[in-house]
Amino acid sequence: RDSRNWYSEPFGLVAAESLLCLPSFQRVQVGDRFPIASEVDSSSSLLSPFGSQSRITETFSRDYSGILVGLRPRGLETTWLTPNHSVLVKRAFRNEYIPAEQLNVGDCLVVPKLPQIEACVDMGDAWTKLLGWYVAEGSAGGGSIKWNLGNEQEASRILHLLARNRGDGRVAKLHGKSIPIVYFCSEKWVKLIQEWCGHNASTKRIPTFVMNGSSDKLKMFINSYFDGDGHFDRERKRLIASTVSEELAHQLHFALRRLGIWSSVRRVRDWGLATFPNKEGFSITKPQYRISVGTQGVQKLRGFWPTLVVRDNVQDDKDAWYVPVAEVFSKQYTGKVYNWATQSGAYAAPEIIVHNCGTPVIGYDCGAFKEIVRH
Repeated sequence: RDSRNWYSEPFGLVAAESLLCLPSFQRVQVGDRFPIASEVDSSSSLLSPFGSQSRITETFSRDYSGILVGLRPRGLETTWLTPNHSVLVKRAFRNEYIPAEQLNVGDCLVVPKLPQIEACVDMGDAWTKLLGWYVAEGSAGGGSIKWNLGNEQEASRILHLLARNRGDGRVAKLHGKSIPIVYFCSEKWVKLIQEWCGHNASTKRIPTFVMNGSSDKLKMFINSYFDGDGHFDRERKRLIASTVSEELAHQLHFALRRLGIWSSVRRVRDWGLATFPNKEGFSITKPQYRISVGTQGVQKLRGFWPTLVVRDNVQDDKDAWYVPVAEVFSKQYTGKVYNWATQSGAYAAPEIIVHNCGTPVIGYDCGAFKEIVRH
């Protein structure tokens, strides 16, 4: 026996450090993607507290049956974790790691600001805008890319952008409807667009080369996305868009943070579910996510309007945003839990910062087999 604290569980005893875990369904940030914990590749890098990528040095997993704590930051989705898992919090003018079970409504969680990075690929202005419109209103398949647009003016803009790239687009309308659809036929571009951006609403994402591109191109892409899928809610004084792609919702929040803009991302409970056909012809439902940007962010993003500026209720400094805990939940969970040792000692899950694990987990008691879950 060593000096560590030990906890009793159904399969034996485990070191207290091993309780610092995330359930299999919890999303984390790997590069510009947001996989669930069970899908994280051990050769990946996780977002560090400094806004940079931190390489995974070890992966841990084990069976768990017990309580999970859910922390919902104001304007963001809930992060679920085991009770002893420490979270980076600002208290008394300093940042410290505090176990999730000890946090209360009003505690400020740390969301790091992101450094500028060098662009690796530049698609040019026209295709950057086209991709933003595609992620908002497009689909690809059957040898063509199409944009479902709200009016003739939007259709003209897409045709103009295609023409600038020597693309031969055409406009058609659904039978009995006035909504214009722009078609662009190219097997090569269909494959590229599907690989970069997804093929339908539920698989939409921002291409890696846009996420890792220059701030100017990233802003251009996001503005095109909001042109296609957004609207300004004058009552709430927020720029709002919605999507059924959970990954896209997190990517938009991350991309706006790269531009120094705070946004909220929430699963929308009062708008119901969106219904889509699957490959077998059955209808499936997907929850919708709403991305909203306050007037301060709108001014940074759009460069104009609205005249009345309402400050977001999130404090910040040059290093981070400090987001109050809006709600604390708990629920029973039985299943796999995961954690990682990283070079920086912490990682984002998916926006807030949690401490990593550096202790191997060995469970045993008098009659049990040893279970070593480091891999």
